[in-house]
Amino acid sequence: MNKYAFIQNVPGLSVQPYELSFDDGEWLSHVAGFDGIDKCMDYAKKLAAEGMDGIELCGSFDLDMTKAVIAAVESVNPKIPVGSNGIDV
Repeated sequence: MNKYAFIQNVPGLSVQPYELSFDDGEWLSHVAGFDGIDKCMDYAKKLAAEGMDGIELCGSFDLDMTKAVIAAVESVNPKIPVGSNGIDV
């Protein structure tokens, strides 16, 4: 099974963080949104522990935030690639 995730940082999110999962038996995709880098890093570490094949970050992550999430994922599993929309790390 292929497992991928997309994490959104949504500053000022006025509702609860959201998480959606899609599983068709071959692909498992997660989409989640949080307000704040700490919550995003915690979620990324959770995904890394679950064995994601890759994690992508939305464009609202600046370079420092992207590096922080990459470090969080690498602390759990350094083999999981973390990409960022518009940031070259």
